[in-house]
Amino acid sequence: MATSTTIPAVSAAIVAAVAAAAPGLQVTDGRPQDSMLMRESVWVGDVTGTSTIPVMKAGRKIREERYQVEVWHWIAKPRGTLAEVRARAIALWNLSASALADDPRLGALDGVQWATEGDFELRSDFAAEGPWAALRSTVSVVARLS
Repeated sequence: MATSTTIPAVSAAIVAAVAAAAPGLQVTDGRPQDSMLMRESVWVGDVTGTSTIPVMKAGRKIREERYQVEVWHWIAKPRGTLAEVRARAIALWNLSASALADDPRLGALDGVQWATEGDFELRSDFAAEGPWAALRSTVSVVARLS
């Protein structure tokens, strides 16, 4: 059982799973700089959550982490339509959600009980270069730490 937070390992596993599902797609841990951001990109963003002691016992306490990891699916397309960028953002989200559904323990990461898709939000608009869409999904994680 893991003895410290699983957040870095989970972030890395999400990046690896999405990259394996979509070779050639820009997939990063953290948003790329503007100058490095490609027209199609997926990145792992912020994390929010809680840590509790689920069972009281003598000695060292087992800690339970419950947290959400943001996964961003970004599309920008010159001379396209909002419908096109929205559809492509959803397609990228389906890739990452499918990779997670295939392996909800993220390769049996130490301490991870499960990771599954949670909330999502799709935003889109026009920029000077054309339409863009950003789909933010969350991966809900439960982990036990000794």
